[in-house]
Amino acid sequence: MAISLLPVKKSKKEFKINRELIKENKSVVFVCIVLLAVLIVYFSISIYASSLEDRTGRLLQDAENIQSQRDIAKEEDVISLNTKLSTAEDLLNNQIITSKLFAFIESITHPMVYFTNFTFRANDKTVIANGSTENYTTFGEQYIALQQNKNISDIRVSSVKLAKTGKVEFGISFAVDERVYKP
Repeated sequence: MAISLLPVKKSKKEFKINRELIKENKSVVFVCIVLLAVLIVYFSISIYASSLEDRTGRLLQDAENIQSQRDIAKEEDVISLNTKLSTAEDLLNNQIITSKLFAFIESITHPMVYFTNFTFRANDKTVIANGSTENYTTFGEQYIALQQNKNISDIRVSSVKLAKTGKVEFGISFAVDERVYKP
């Protein structure tokens, strides 16, 4: 036997799959593959569940921190203010500006007609007035002016009479469109 000073390369053991053995034990190989797949899925789900639990814990901690920072008194003040603002908004939206209504009535009143009593009922948008004028002609002209105005409807004359002073006195009521007196 010859001795060599050169290092001898170790032979690599080759891993060979014995195909014949696999063919003979197909069911065992299949079970091993399924078992391996189940183990991989199980460990993957376990890792994912663990990360979800950590994340849930952090979110719960964040929620507790936020909850502890709340100022309940200020929240109640804001809610109360919101209610008051809502009420004020309702009042402003339903506000009646009678000066606009008076200006409107003045603009459609005949120069010879004088209203002596004037009532406005906002719930049914009705003006009830008593007035006087020089004669029946001017009363008729006033009635026609009211009738022709698109913002007035449901005109009713309650009385027309000749007073002892010689003037024509009358009572009249009519509905007014709310655009005339609402902001």
